[in-house]
Amino acid sequence: STVACPVGTFNNNSSDVNKQESSSCTPCPRATFQDKEGQQNCKPCNVGKTTQSQGASSHQDCIIEKDTSANTTSGKAI
Repeated sequence: STVACPVGTFNNNSSDVNKQESSSCTPCPRATFQDKEGQQNCKPCNVGKTTQSQGASSHQDCIIEKDTSANTTSGKAI
């Protein structure tokens, strides 16, 4: 039996029966989350939102993506 991956991760297993015993739980990539156990993929954040790190386990981890390019021009005289 495969291990149910915890929230914030997904089972990166292909449907290859031979690899079942080596099932690996992969953290959800940034801008995605997974709030249920034992899932095969992660849910994307809404458009324009991202997560601070991998392995987000709630839609509340999705935050508005900061526009870092705005910071670099703020000190300059235009």
